[in-house]
Amino acid sequence: MKTFLKKILSDLQAVPRGDDLQEHQYTTALAASVILLEVASSDREIATTEQEHIVSILRDHFALSTDDVRELLEAARDARENAVDVYQFTRVINEACTRDEKRVLMDGIWKVIYADGRLDEHEDHLAHQLTRLLHLDHRDMIDAKLKHRHSR
Repeated sequence: MKTFLKKILSDLQAVPRGDDLQEHQYTTALAASVILLEVASSDREIATTEQEHIVSILRDHFALSTDDVRELLEAARDARENAVDVYQFTRVINEACTRDEKRVLMDGIWKVIYADGRLDEHEDHLAHQLTRLLHLDHRDMIDAKLKHRHSR
């Protein structure tokens, strides 16, 4: 899978088309991983609980093994370091995912934000920015925020 992820990293600008569902799934998973890592680090530190939530979200949503998630996150860290902003990753999500799938990602974003038990102003700002970039309604963001704020 490592070679496959490096291929995706080098060509993230184009969402895969055609019958290669596996490539499409990993490109989407990589974009989601970068977004979740960006959220987790927006308060300048990634707490262990945030990392655990990211692993759980990726494993459950994309049906990946723990080893595949580990490799995916390694590739996502590389992609994040080389990216100018999160737009290229939200574009992949917008082209590949339905509105309901993007709501699931927003839910994951808030799950990661509240994983450490607090809301930092940078996290809140990024969540609002991602709401706009993912073409979601403010209500979608608020629903996910309230769900995880109350589950702390």
